[in-house]
Amino acid sequence: MFTTFRNAVFLSIFLQAAAAAAQGGPPLITDDTETVPKGRWELNLAWFSEFDSKQWRHEFPTFDLNYGISDRQHINVSVPWVFVSTNGERLDGIGSAEVGTKWRFLENKAARPALSIHPAIEFAFSSRSNRLGLTDPGTSAVLPMELQWEFHNLGVNADVGIGLSPGSLPSWLMGVAVGTNALGCELLAEIHGDGLEDGSESVWIAQIGLRREFSESASLLFAAGKSFASHGADPVRWTSYFAMQFRF
Repeated sequence: MFTTFRNAVFLSIFLQAAAAAAQGGPPLITDDTETVPKGRWELNLAWFSEFDSKQWRHEFPTFDLNYGISDRQHINVSVPWVFVSTNGERLDGIGSAEVGTKWRFLENKAARPALSIHPAIEFAFSSRSNRLGLTDPGTSAVLPMELQWEFHNLGVNADVGIGLSPGSLPSWLMGVAVGTNALGCELLAEIHGDGLEDGSESVWIAQIGLRREFSESASLLFAAGKSFASHGADPVRWTSYFAMQFRF
């Protein structure tokens, strides 16, 4: 209990100290309201890793492709190759695909936040991956809403949403992210949680990360984190995300 409280206090102090011109989205879990400019492409070539006391999971490569269809809307497709190791048994195969669209329907003005929605569906198209347990059968959906405040030198992102999966209770997600520009990078921090609607399972994760822009067309993305509160799941979970982002 004391460790969880200490971690939460430490992260709260860090978030307040780091708050300046933050944006969510990759490499963070918390999303923002930003969309890819109309007629432009954005590709995140990513490696995601997650492990706990029972299992490790890598998703590499993950192809996360976005295309701007208007000044306020883009579409996105994401497909990973998945590696899983459980009790010494290693499996790999193509993961579930995610297809969605983000629409920013309200712009930030004065104290009013920008608002967007990012509905997406996830489905497995490999029967082999289903048999191996690398993907879930059926089609699941998620409907999050993103908020973004921009002040003089302060940006705060938050998201909240619900998820629906066949054969499972409805789920929830929520998070908040902040960041600051320093040493030629955008330094980031977030708290993000998800769980089942009935409260039988939940996990909260704290992450820090950075974005480093090399040119107008390429950036490095990195984040790493650890669960600090969980219920009905493994008490310790570590995550990391590394990607190169290309814009064209």
